Amino acid sequence: RVGKRVHSETAIDRHGASVVSLALDHAAGLLGGLAGRTATLVGAGAMAGLAVAHLHAAGIAELIVVNRTRANAERFLSDPTAPEGVPEVRIAGLAELPTAIAASDLVVACTGATGTVIGLTELTGPRGDRSAKVIVDLALPHDVDPAVGSLPNVTLLNLAALGRLPGHHSQAENDAAVMVDAETSAFLAMQAALSVEPIVVSLRARADGILEEQVRRLRLKLPQLDDAAAAEVEKAMRRAMSALLHTPTVRMKQFAADPGGEQFAAAVQALFDLDPAAVQALSTPPEGTDD
Repeated sequence: RVGKRVHSETAIDRHGASVVSLALDHAAGLLGGLAGRTATLVGAGAMAGLAVAHLHAAGIAELIVVNRTRANAERFLSDPTAPEGVPEVRIAGLAELPTAIAASDLVVACTGATGTVIGLTELTGPRGDRSAKVIVDLALPHDVDPAVGSLPNVTLLNLAALGRLPGHHSQAENDAAVMVDAETSAFLAMQAALSVEPIVVSLRARADGILEEQVRRLRLKLPQLDDAAAAEVEKAMRRAMSALLHTPTVRMKQFAADPGGEQFAAAVQALFDLDPAAVQALSTPPEGTDD
């Protein structure tokens, strides 16, 4: 339910675009700009489309799209939002990935694979004439083996590294975090209130028992009291009892959510000599019977 609220009441659905922008802006800073550069894009999904739009706007000169299935890569490139305007675009298979990486300044990986796609093997071959590379891993789980980041002249930006960048949280994320915190606090308060509910029920059951006994004694003591009058007396007594118990029961549920709040409930239980288990047993139908 909270997830649906976050999606409907915040701009979190646009978070993917902000992650791509953050990653590629940081990569551009590390490379001294992306204009005129060669980039390899591994993957052909929605995240890849966002990356292409950003690379195009940054003035990338050559784009190599690497995908496991060539047909999917061709379909990606034929999409209206695909890299129109990039001077040179070509498709390569996974077998050509090491060569594509060697020819690139920037590698962006965003596949839906369950295992790593880029490891040390793909970067230990010929490195071309470019000395520095930035590899951006936007996938979860990782597309790129974290060990790649330890190679000389290679900078790895994965989601964990992006999370450590200053100011990486969007306003949508902040709004979502506030909403989740508030809903979590409300849920915990509700759970705490439920934890003392048996004591509340036991207290009210004790009060009802006392009231009914007093009404019975009143009828015996005043046999001339007609039913209508007796009913009015009982109703007044119930109102008084309810008013008297209202604040303690409300406070008990409120205090239950506070640190050490269970001590208040335990004190009420001890003061009134309550047995919540007995009340619950009496109010629970035997197994196999109808309510």
